[in-house]
Amino acid sequence: MPIRNYFFLLLSAVLLLAGCSTDRDVAPLDAQLQGSWRWVQTTGGIAGVRLTPANTGYQEEIRFESNGSFYRLRDGKIIDSDTYGLFIASSPGDNHTPNLIRYGKNSLGQSFEITENRLTLYDEAADGYISQYER
Repeated sequence: MPIRNYFFLLLSAVLLLAGCSTDRDVAPLDAQLQGSWRWVQTTGGIAGVRLTPANTGYQEEIRFESNGSFYRLRDGKIIDSDTYGLFIASSPGDNHTPNLIRYGKNSLGQSFEITENRLTLYDEAADGYISQYER
């Protein structure tokens, strides 16, 4: 990857995290997020891939618990666990304020949307992935 892409990625991450705020109450969002979500598909990346349970041969689930714990399960077995926190990020120059999940202490995080029973996670990176889950 050319150095300018790394610079853009780093600059984007710094601006996104600098705009993070916990001024807005995230409790309603946290309540909506809590529980188990079944993976439907992941799209994107530099190659424009589309991954699904059918073409990968495995099922995944993510779980957000009220105590701030996060789990990722593959075929029923925990493959990743950490803590999570919710933030509101303000983007410079527009009125878009994405909801942001940060995993652990060192994560850039993901922005997310919840629509009815669908959770969409967006990687906060150039050529990032978009993952969709359902209850």
